[in-house]
Amino acid sequence: MQHARPRLVITGGSGLLALNWAAHMAQTWDVTLLQNHRQVSVGFAKTQMADLRSERSVARVFERIEPDLVVNTAALSNVDLCQTEPERAFEINAELAGRIAQGAWAVGAGCIQISTDHLSDGKVAFSPETAPASPMNIYAESKLAGEGRVLSAHPDALVLRTNFFGWGPAYRNSFSDTVLRNLRAGWPLHLFEDAYFSPILIEDLVEIAHELIGLKATGIFNVAGRDRVSKLEFGLRLASTFDLDASIAVPSRLQDRDDLAPRPLDLSLDTTKIQSIFSIRLPDLSTGLTRLKRCEADHPVKGLGPFMIPYGRHHIDADDRAAVAEFMNLNGWLTQGPTVEAFERAVAERVGAHYAVAVSSGTAGLHLAALAAGLNAGDTLLTTPTTFVATANAAQYCGANLAFADLDPDTGN
Repeated sequence: MQHARPRLVITGGSGLLALNWAAHMAQTWDVTLLQNHRQVSVGFAKTQMADLRSERSVARVFERIEPDLVVNTAALSNVDLCQTEPERAFEINAELAGRIAQGAWAVGAGCIQISTDHLSDGKVAFSPETAPASPMNIYAESKLAGEGRVLSAHPDALVLRTNFFGWGPAYRNSFSDTVLRNLRAGWPLHLFEDAYFSPILIEDLVEIAHELIGLKATGIFNVAGRDRVSKLEFGLRLASTFDLDASIAVPSRLQDRDDLAPRPLDLSLDTTKIQSIFSIRLPDLSTGLTRLKRCEADHPVKGLGPFMIPYGRHHIDADDRAAVAEFMNLNGWLTQGPTVEAFERAVAERVGAHYAVAVSSGTAGLHLAALAAGLNAGDTLLTTPTTFVATANAAQYCGANLAFADLDPDTGN
């Protein structure tokens, strides 16, 4: 069926890459983000909650949308979590990838599988696509299995090995987000000086991917930046681009981190194949960082949050931050101390009581209030259903029953 605009479906629709991909292509494609656990509302693309755990569920989604292209960004990319949950890693990174590719093939859609740069043993720089895979961890093993399943299910699929950076949503900072946040806040920033990669800006990755689709490219391609840099050098160059003081950056060594799953020390990718076959010019890091800075003020993904109704919002101003800093600088106090005592005296004076005792949380305070009120097993606590769960839990902790009541529209009680 011919559509007014080509239809693009992106899985992993609440993730960093998917959101950036959708935002960048929304002007020329009809984009649908398939989301699962986290629902995020965006203004630049359609969103749809989708359970893709079976071939049939994938088929139903694709038959309804009729995509021209499917991009699978869904992945369990936390290397250490994959190491402790291998079954989950293979389910998401391999089996799910295969199902999505099969579904795309069934409806005649193109398919792009986003793979990883973790497939080598990291002993040499600029690993080419033809190098024998030597996965060092479960994450790499599962992504390698995913490549095989995708190419088996969809012979014309495009598999991209890459490492990218870009602006992330409020709930999922990218590596570059984290570096910039720490630099601006003056927080300690430990960056590996012995871990190398060749990152590419997401917008550049997306443009190259669609150019490859237009050229009917199939198979495995490295799509990365031209520069091989350490994580430390990346942070320093990011700081320089954004005119930030990088003196807080502390060099550290991946080889010294026995608490982490094994990782290749060199993740840099050789991009000779894509440049020689298709004459695609890969960007250097300086160009990517400059482009990142240029779009900071109005980037559509920055600040995106999950679609939800918050039960409350905190108001924190400069005085609050200064008070916390002053307290922590006072003889190294983190808890207890004279500020707590001053707070107790102020509360007692405000409510006209002889004494007041600060507790660790509002939940603890509600629990104590219920106990002080004599609430016991067999008693009933009357409360509103439009409240935080701790209100109801206070009764549960005392063994009492709960009765929920709606609000009186005239009094609010």
